[in-house]
Formats: sequence, C-alpha cells, structure tokens
Amino acid sequence: MGSNNILSSLDVTGISAPLYEGMEQNKEAQIQAGIVQKEANEQADYVREQNDKFYQEQELAFLKSGVILDGSPLMILEETAREGAKDVKNIRDSGYTKADSLRRSGRKALLGGISNGIQTGIGRGMSLMSMGAGAGGAAKGASGASEAGANTSMKSFGSGTGQQMSAGY
Repeated sequence: MGSNNILSSLDVTGISAPLYEGMEQNKEAQIQAGIVQKEANEQADYVREQNDKFYQEQELAFLKSGVILDGSPLMILEETAREGAKDVKNIRDSGYTKADSLRRSGRKALLGGISNGIQTGIGRGMSLMSMGAGAGGAAKGASGASEAGANTSMKSFGSGTGQQMSAGY
C-alpha cells in the first residue's frame, strides 16, 4: 500500500493533513540541506584551488628572485598551505553544520506533523464518539424504547460517598 493510499485512508480522522504537511516540510528541508552542503563543498573546492594557485605563485616568485626554498621562505609557504587548509575546513564544517540543522528541522517538522495528526485524529474521534452517543440517545427517546420513559432523576447509593447513579440505566 503506497503512502498516498495510507494518507487517504486517514482522511476520515483528519490525521492526513498535518502528517502530509510534516512530510512535505521534511522533504523540503532534506532538499535544502543537500543544496547547502553541495554549495559549501563547491565553495571549499574553489577556495582550495585558489589557495593552491596562490601557493604556487608564491613558490615561483621566490624561485624567480633567486631565493632558496629553505628557512623563512619555506616557513611562509607552509603557513600559506596551513591557513588555506583551515579556510577550506571551516567552509566545509559550516556547510555541514547548516545542512545538519536543516535536516534536524525537517525531522522535527515530520515528528510535529505526526504528533499533530494524532492529536487531530484523537480529537475528531472523540467528537465522532460524542456525536454517536448523542444520536443513539435521541433515537432511543424518539422510539419509546424505554418503558417508563426517560428517567433523568439521580439517586444516591453507597454510604455517604456522594456518588450518584441514574435509575434509568
């Protein structure tokens, strides 16, 4: 049975609308999380390429000027590489954090939809039950099924407990 069939069978209780809304919000959050993560990876790759290019330009500039890549020049190149790697890591981490937050909000929306659907279903079920009880009582009174008529008096029972019971039942 497909999810649409399940949802349509839940229409009677009113569960399907909030559940469907939660499912759609979750799906949209998952899509957005994928986009955010992909964009972060693309930006990180771009920054890495730019850092590599800058590193190579620095190295070439040192070599063209006759500087041996030892000591201070090598330390500068290594620092450039380290800082570039930090930037790339920060971009990826930021993207993963944002994507994870979107995924969590999607799951929260899904669970909220389930919870709201259940609450709606319970409320509608209680309403239908009370309507059924009222309709049954009215039908009994109209058909004259009760021999003595509707007895609405309340009589006490027990020993001073304050509990009452209808004599008609």
